[in-house]
This record gives sequence, C-alpha cells and structure tokens, in this order.
Amino acid sequence: MDDYVRLVYQFTKTFPRVEIYGITSQIRRSALSVILNYIEG
Repeated sequence: MDDYVRLVYQFTKTFPRVEIYGITSQIRRSALSVILNYIEG
C-alpha cells in the first residue's frame, strides 16, 4: 500500500511546476485517501 502512494508521488514529480497546487495536489490527496479508506475498512 505504501508503495502505491510512493509511486503516485514519484509520478507527479514529473508534472510541471505550474501544476503543483492544481492537479498534482489533487492526485496526491486522492492516492492517500484511497489507502486510508482501505485501511479503515
């Protein structure tokens, strides 16, 4: 599970700096949310 979040963070590092507060942030938060929901359930 931890690998999934790390993979997403590595992938989003390649995004343009302009997107750091846009789509990059949303993708990172959603990846973390998926893992936390999985653990909770």
